[in-house]
Amino acid sequence: MKSIIIICFVFLFIISCKSIEINPTDIIGKWQPSLYIPYNSKDDTWGKAFPIDSLSKKYIIDFTNDNKFLINGKPGGSCCSAGDKYSISGNEINFSELTGRGCAYVFCKTCTTWNIDKVGNETLILEECGKYKIQYVKTK
Repeated sequence: MKSIIIICFVFLFIISCKSIEINPTDIIGKWQPSLYIPYNSKDDTWGKAFPIDSLSKKYIIDFTNDNKFLINGKPGGSCCSAGDKYSISGNEINFSELTGRGCAYVFCKTCTTWNIDKVGNETLILEECGKYKIQYVKTK
């Protein structure tokens, strides 16, 4: 009897471990940052979220229908190294067409893969470069 119960719990545990299902069209649109969540490398946890309202009006990211990535209306690869184009595989956004030119934005990206933690109608949480998470809200 104990074996059956243990097998049932193991089975329930396995089916409860779901990967994030991302519909690539869910991230399409313009997004403003609203919260910054730092990574604490000392204890391997995510820190407290901080509002970033003063910067949000100046920094808009845009994922277009034709797989272009824009920052403030300009190609994303011309500002930092995120890339001008993107593709989605699972919960990862992979950037391509890197230009390597820098920019003055505080949110300058230095990596070509971001993870999607959450995406909904109005909220997008991206883990960018494994160093921080940004919660974005959809703009019109």
